[in-house]
Amino acid sequence: MIGQIRSLSEAALVDHQASYFSISDYFIMSAYKNIAVVGASGNTGKIIIDGLLSSTKFNITVLSRKESKATFPQGITVRTTDFSETDLVSALQGQDVVISALGVEGFSQQQTIVDAAARAGVKRFLPSEFSASSEDPAVLQLMPLFEQKKNLIEYLKSKEKDGLTWTGIATGLLFDWGLANGFLGFDVANRTATIWDDGNTKFTLTNEKQLAQAVVSVLEHPHETSNRYLYVYSVETTQNEILQSLEKATGVKWTADATSTDQQVAEAREKLGAGDFSGGFTLVRATNFGNTDGLRLNYAKEENLANGILGLEAESVDETVKRVPTMDSPSISQGDDKNPPVSEQERKKLRNRLSQRAFRRRQAECIRELRNRVNADQRPDSERVEALQKENQMLRKQLIEVQTKMSRMLASVQLLSDSVAKTLDNTAAGEDSDDRDGDAEDMRLGDDPGRKQNQQLHVSDSSLTSLDLESFDPSMLDFDAPFAPGNIAAPVSSGGLTSEVVNVAGTNPFYSQIPNIWSHEYQMGMQPYLNAINATEESSLVLGKDYSFTNSPFSDHIQLLQRMLKNKLNTLGFVPNAHNPVQSVYQPVLMVLSMFNSMTRPDVMAWYAKTRFYHIIELTAWQLYPSAATFNRLHPRYRPTKAQLENAHPGIIDWIPFPSIRDRLIQLHSANPHIDQIFCDAVTGYVVEALMSDLILGAPQITVYVRVTDLINTMASGTSENESTIAVLPAPDITTLFSSPAFARAAFGKLNMDKGAGYYKIDPAFFEKYPELWDQASDLTATGMPLKPKYQKILTYPKPLDPSTVDTYRSFIDFSLDAANTISINATVSANTNTIITISSPHNILIIKMPSQIPTSAPRYSFMDDYSEGAHPALLKALIASNTTQENGYGGDTYCDLARQRIRRHLGRDDVGVFFVPSGTSANAISIDACLRPHEAVIAASSGHIVTRETGAVEASGHKIINVAPKNGKLTPESIERALDDNWHFPHMAKPRLVYISNATEIGTIYSRNELAAIKQVCEKNGLILFLDGARIGTALASKANDMTLADILELTDMFWIGGTKNGALLGEAVVVKDARLASEFEFFVKQHGSLLAKGRVIGAQFAELFESDLYFDLARKANLAAETLSSGIAHAGFSVYAATETNQVFAVLPLDLINVLKESFSFYVWEKCGDDEAVIRLLTTWATDFTQLERFIEVVHAWGA
Repeated sequence: MIGQIRSLSEAALVDHQASYFSISDYFIMSAYKNIAVVGASGNTGKIIIDGLLSSTKFNITVLSRKESKATFPQGITVRTTDFSETDLVSALQGQDVVISALGVEGFSQQQTIVDAAARAGVKRFLPSEFSASSEDPAVLQLMPLFEQKKNLIEYLKSKEKDGLTWTGIATGLLFDWGLANGFLGFDVANRTATIWDDGNTKFTLTNEKQLAQAVVSVLEHPHETSNRYLYVYSVETTQNEILQSLEKATGVKWTADATSTDQQVAEAREKLGAGDFSGGFTLVRATNFGNTDGLRLNYAKEENLANGILGLEAESVDETVKRVPTMDSPSISQGDDKNPPVSEQERKKLRNRLSQRAFRRRQAECIRELRNRVNADQRPDSERVEALQKENQMLRKQLIEVQTKMSRMLASVQLLSDSVAKTLDNTAAGEDSDDRDGDAEDMRLGDDPGRKQNQQLHVSDSSLTSLDLESFDPSMLDFDAPFAPGNIAAPVSSGGLTSEVVNVAGTNPFYSQIPNIWSHEYQMGMQPYLNAINATEESSLVLGKDYSFTNSPFSDHIQLLQRMLKNKLNTLGFVPNAHNPVQSVYQPVLMVLSMFNSMTRPDVMAWYAKTRFYHIIELTAWQLYPSAATFNRLHPRYRPTKAQLENAHPGIIDWIPFPSIRDRLIQLHSANPHIDQIFCDAVTGYVVEALMSDLILGAPQITVYVRVTDLINTMASGTSENESTIAVLPAPDITTLFSSPAFARAAFGKLNMDKGAGYYKIDPAFFEKYPELWDQASDLTATGMPLKPKYQKILTYPKPLDPSTVDTYRSFIDFSLDAANTISINATVSANTNTIITISSPHNILIIKMPSQIPTSAPRYSFMDDYSEGAHPALLKALIASNTTQENGYGGDTYCDLARQRIRRHLGRDDVGVFFVPSGTSANAISIDACLRPHEAVIAASSGHIVTRETGAVEASGHKIINVAPKNGKLTPESIERALDDNWHFPHMAKPRLVYISNATEIGTIYSRNELAAIKQVCEKNGLILFLDGARIGTALASKANDMTLADILELTDMFWIGGTKNGALLGEAVVVKDARLASEFEFFVKQHGSLLAKGRVIGAQFAELFESDLYFDLARKANLAAETLSSGIAHAGFSVYAATETNQVFAVLPLDLINVLKESFSFYVWEKCGDDEAVIRLLTTWATDFTQLERFIEVVHAWGA
């Protein structure tokens, strides 16, 4: 009967499919040859790869992250990618099929891969199913994470119209795999089983080989499997049947433990709520064994069963059981012939022998002690004292000798370790690095940690655990990524901070370059440090280096940067005085420290950004220019102690905000070769105390402490959660607190982690690792219990200095400070009577201060524009990297070429012209002049930038602007038609030829796709050119209200430009010209307008960085979020906005008195009067807007409203 049902269902499936396709469709889908696999290093990915290799029909490409160490069999093409959509489109060109084997952390990334596949012309997509069915509501109830899989299926259905087909394959759990590692609850080694309920419920399982065959058959039968969710299985069975087969194969009776679905599910959820992720494994088993209402366990009964179509034959339980590798192993021991199993009798004899030996040892020691007492009583006291003193001296000497030998041994081991590490680094290419680095792959997804040798299962004499979580690969089940031990490196030491990741960023080179200076034979305190420093300086002189290698690469970097910065400032004539106030040194210090961290420790930038830890800037400024002014700005915890002022020590010690720890480090660890590691451990150990009930729902009111880094890592995690998502504490459970960025942000704010070092204490684990640093007189140590995620990370320290890094530092400081000085000197002298011109003697430096630069009683934070800040650190780094190369001029350099290539990739076309100009006014004036003849005019909104803010640049080139009243800042088809009707009298009136629009508009609103398409239609109808000003196109396309991409803008306009100046670049805009004829001559117009830069690479390098991935739009999203926060705060205070806040511009209607109060602390445009008592102000935010200043602004508004 079952067989008839299967045949009928499969026949119905074929008939149903036939109704959708024509004969031509069939032949189009008949040949899949080029296959791309994502997540190929995990267990599921390996199974699929092996299946594809078994067929000779396919060309297989694996998409792998660049830093992955995974290796693949011969015949596999590996394409590295950063997994941005643009790079994925390039990687998937020419591929017929994409197969995703990603784990749960990759579910949210699959949509990006689908989009890229559709754009690249891929024909078929196989999503990461290969487990319990995401179509089953009962499965989703047990496994809410599978909702993402279901949503992806719906998304794939929406792509069918674009020509991308799909196939989902539900397999249930893997049978042979689950038996071998114990995941199914059958412990082969110990002959035990856990049976759910009565064990008689039928379900289906799939074996590895048939999973692979199912995938291959789908590719061989594209027509029958297109746009379908299919079910497959290998074995239809029950738990009791499996147990009977195992007992039959092993020849012994197994121990069976009974349990229930309700009990297992309840315990699993309790574990997950407490942060124990092993509960997730239980829920996965529940999808196959549970008696949950409506749960579809038996795929043999599914309507869309595809075993027949795919050629999969059912197997028996006995056949599978016989294939399990451990089936022939003994029941208690895993020994071989050389190590036979130990009987219980032999164990007892061994224990007796050991006990007797220990007793005899204690008895002999007791007799010796009694004999000594008898002898001592017969000697004078003076002789006994002398003997004891000699014994103490001998023991002390022996201890010193032991300590010396151990120190030498440790130093030798360190030398050997460094040598081996260097050798491994130099010979890693082409070798299998699985044992060393694991199978890190594809956004850390689908890992196969079970393959790592350092995680091999070790069997004890007494038992073998049924499930080794360290070697288990949860990606097979698509469960939560925190299960994957591949994400965690071996602990640094056995004591304290044991869950932290090993810091491998820096490797001290001292042992080879300066032999015997930094050795453990030395003590590690202050005098040894001085001796070693002197020797190091002598070595540097001999080697001809202007910098030294010490035991602290971190300190070497800091000392070098401070010296370079001060020398440069001195060269420019900077001396703190009335003309050069000392506060002006803080900006260069900030710039240099940001560059340093971005280059050498990019992982810590999130830490600085979130904590707003500005204390180091103030400390460095005081170290450069010590004075009462700079000292008073130091945070009390950073003010130097007597030990710091009187003793030479590694500079990194000064960065720790706990004076007692600084003093002890100077005294005990100044010469420690691992001082940088101690510093990173200290910073990682910053914690804040709280009540657990304030953070976790239903938790008791006990004191806990939370690491700052744990919340920052969660806040910076690459989840699909929107940055503007707001969560309200307490969090549902610990797991959510450390996995949801929204809850992490809420906790971060509640604990005042962004308010400075005054709130921080130290994790007791730090003092467990470094007990000598503990000061019982201080209250630095946090109290209570640690509240932490399962895995924690530590911050990294920089690698030692090398000539390339030194040159980069020097070039950056020279470039940035020379540029700032040149811009200041060459500023045009304003005719404004408020302009101040002074000569700073004795250096005779001309200083021109515009009205906005004249010092006031207090600095005001600016919301005036979105170009006040400099450039994003990544762009500065790109500029530095380009600084020492020789390039062709006038935009013919490699950086401009790369930028054009990346912009075209985002546009989806490579046949458009891309030209770089320095400013928005030049972009508008040049573009319009290139398009129009002298008698032709421009139609523009009366609020448009070319009308109000470009000094008549368009009119200066001889072209009239026809002003049109805007609607919500935008032009409409009707307003364009009216302008045409009003300007018809030719040749007596200028002829309308070009329509100018801005996106975003001058009041921050944006065009929808339909609005832009309607304007384009009017333009085509009337022979008009549609030109779009893109000064703020980034914030427009990043807006929540937006429904367009850059490709849409290109399609619906004739010419537009991409603004860089207002979105993270120092300067520069990119004009996109679609017309081939105009593009061939556009460069002439750029040159005539004086905008063809000889060093065009200055712009090209920045745009290449902005469009390498999604940085351009990430920066725009941050600006929009800041504006949204500001607008929402103003609205909550009871005031209105002039226009909807869709981008980074806020137009607020406020009382004039409130505006005057705000002007005391903030600068902004008063846009226009609104009645007698109110006015509209414009507030602009950027990628770098300080959210603390937003809060200050909102507080003032709320206080006024109250």
